[in-house]
Amino acid sequence: MDQNNGNKTLTNCANNLHRQAEERVVGICQNLQLQLPEEILQLLNDMQIHQIKLEMQNEELRTALENCTSGALFSPQQPCRYWVGGGGACELKQRVAAQMEDFLTSIYGIAFVNLVGKINRVNSSFIGMLGYDAEKEVIERSINDFFQIEPPVFNFAEYLLEKGNIGAEITAVRNDNSIFAAHAFASMVQDITGNPLCFKISFQDITARKEMAEYRIRQEKLYSLGVLSAGLAHELRNPLAVISSCAQFSIENLSMAPLIKENLQMIYRNSQKASVLIYELLAFSRPSNLKQRLLNINDVLMRTADLAIIEMTNCPIVFEKQLAPDLPQVLGDEQKLGQAFLNIFTNAIQAVGGKGKISIKTDFHPKLFMVEITVIDNGSGIPEEYREKIFDPFFTTKDGGTGLGLSICFSIIQLHNGSIIARPGIGGGTRISVMLPATFQPIDRKETNHAD
Repeated sequence: MDQNNGNKTLTNCANNLHRQAEERVVGICQNLQLQLPEEILQLLNDMQIHQIKLEMQNEELRTALENCTSGALFSPQQPCRYWVGGGGACELKQRVAAQMEDFLTSIYGIAFVNLVGKINRVNSSFIGMLGYDAEKEVIERSINDFFQIEPPVFNFAEYLLEKGNIGAEITAVRNDNSIFAAHAFASMVQDITGNPLCFKISFQDITARKEMAEYRIRQEKLYSLGVLSAGLAHELRNPLAVISSCAQFSIENLSMAPLIKENLQMIYRNSQKASVLIYELLAFSRPSNLKQRLLNINDVLMRTADLAIIEMTNCPIVFEKQLAPDLPQVLGDEQKLGQAFLNIFTNAIQAVGGKGKISIKTDFHPKLFMVEITVIDNGSGIPEEYREKIFDPFFTTKDGGTGLGLSICFSIIQLHNGSIIARPGIGGGTRISVMLPATFQPIDRKETNHAD
């Protein structure tokens, strides 16, 4: 109804102008007791013809707007109105066509939603980001089906509109029910008289932005903890070495009662455990200088996976390898990268328990010029409340764990100018993604051949 009223506006304006002009001219002539001259009659006739032309242009405009419900400006934060400029309907049709092109090619996901929250039109970015194949799969569905907010709201579009230019951070729900972080804006599409026609909702995936922000925060936190850990490790290492040496000497060279010997053995065993912890503290806080060379990351992964498999005892765990054959080489320290991946594999083996599957994948991202290594297990996964803490020093959910394994991984990958991120796997489990800078030297296929 509102759109039909908007479409009639130009015709009503023309009728009003014609009527007012005619009444005014006739009124003046009557006051002066004059007959309408021929020129004025011709002018009124011309106005009538112009009114008919305006009605025809208005019909063209109505058709254009029906075919292009996106005839609104596409800045996500700005309210929108349909209006006629000085060039008339022809110029407006060109403007609508240009804006339609912007709508279709925008990197923002855009949806036009009617006043009760049902989707009327979406662009390809909306369909792609939410994992659908065609526009018809989302048309006439509630916009609330695709986005979540805490606490829940009745009308998602009105909620966003109230947020104004700032917009809101929301959770977007894909077709497979997986979720991702997004930032969304809403504006009201209005006709030329200011009557609301529909909402325009624009959103973008901010997962990468959030992960990078979290990564920077973690880097700063780990640096501070590293400085503290290094100081503690150095202060404790020498006294602990004295305790361990004295206990070992006494056990091996002195005659003593069994109870005393048993206590000395306990002191020695626990001092050895503390020495291992101090070594890990030093490895975390101040990794030694890298001995870098060009590496085939697939070879590093294969050798490290073989070590992890040897350490498994009677565990029917399947390692599934999907290694890209034409990866560029990586400049890195083979020993330290091997240590990092062995920690990741060990955590995956412990996560799947006595039986399960671990997938190792490699890929190259030309736009980023990064090599990605992904390790996926089908274990129980990481609880959401722990997900942001797993790279923190001393955080562990294992009995007897030091909580430094993944922290050391983080430090090693950081030294290689890379990144490491943990995400929930699709359908359960955990997905660890490591990104390392690539070099321009491709791998020689003759050097290695990895079968799945």
